[in-house]
Amino acid sequence: MDEDYVIIKIPKIERDKYIEMQDFKSDVKLESIVELSDVNPEPKEEKEEEPKEEPKEEPKEEPKEEPKEEKEEKEVNGLLLLSVSSLTVYQKQIALTIYDTIKHAIHISMTDDSNNIIKITMMLGKMIQHIEKVKIKDTKPTGNDKKAVVIELGRILIQEMTSNIELLELYNIVAETTLETMINVSKVVNVAIVSKCCAFF
Repeated sequence: MDEDYVIIKIPKIERDKYIEMQDFKSDVKLESIVELSDVNPEPKEEKEEEPKEEPKEEPKEEPKEEPKEEKEEKEVNGLLLLSVSSLTVYQKQIALTIYDTIKHAIHISMTDDSNNIIKITMMLGKMIQHIEKVKIKDTKPTGNDKKAVVIELGRILIQEMTSNIELLELYNIVAETTLETMINVSKVVNVAIVSKCCAFF
């Protein structure tokens, strides 16, 4: 009959003791002894699962409002406009002579809420009064020179003193006709202030 084999599972540490035992049976084959590395293996340390980071919600970018382009009001230099105007050198000298005085005289009427026609009429009247007093080298300007200076100077002062485009457009339309009408009236009506217009042109 086949030999009976007894398999003894013993801890590795106790193996030598079993071999030395007196009552260890000779018929037990040592080959049958199964060594156990550890009877009570230490429990494996379970790695704690790191908490999964929840994906961060990226803040929604609010649409940026594009800065509104502010229209910069450029300062108009009246003297510069006068220097590049179509007036002759002689006519520019006339205009420079009354420039500051006229600008001061019409300042209020240019900035108030009066009708544009009234503003134009008042401005032309003021220029007529002041240009009559002008003399260049003891000589009074001619009527045509005075007309040219008044029309052009009025246009320049409107651009310098106000941003009222409608006023400028209206001036370009009616200024010359209005000036001629005022001259014709001054020739008929003999009034202290207006009478100077008779010798004006």
